[in-house]
Amino acid sequence: MKYLLFVLLLLVVRPTWGQRTANIAPHKLPLKVQKAFEGKYPQAQVKQAIWQEVDTSYQGQFWDEANGIYVLAYFDEAGKWLKSEMEVEPSAFTMAIKRFLEKEYDDRTISYVLATQHPLGNYTYWIVLENETEILSLELDAYAKILYQEVEQIQVKAGEGLRP
Repeated sequence: MKYLLFVLLLLVVRPTWGQRTANIAPHKLPLKVQKAFEGKYPQAQVKQAIWQEVDTSYQGQFWDEANGIYVLAYFDEAGKWLKSEMEVEPSAFTMAIKRFLEKEYDDRTISYVLATQHPLGNYTYWIVLENETEILSLELDAYAKILYQEVEQIQVKAGEGLRP
């Protein structure tokens, strides 16, 4: 069930409109991608990951048993690791992000967090916050700088109200 939720949230958070996407069998991956994946994630197995080819990159999704999370790793055709995305708990936030959210968005509930690890070792965080009237999506760097922001109003039909 958690796996299904992760996949659905990735589709909602990071749509690939306009990109060529195709599932690919692990044995059809370029050898450089296989080797890079095994080097980056020695605990994972290429054959157990779910692979997609998106334009000119390869995405491998797998369960990281040691950390108890699903990981989506991106590699280019030459096997260069591009980034990895994983669902994390708010406890993984830096102190700067924790303080920022407490100060600016204390009236909202965190419903989803996706951390992205970049090649230089830095992380960015895609955070979805909700209250009774809107859903706010933020992308923050580790210092709580807003890189992207989107607000969606929650439409409630007259007479329906919000139910727990």
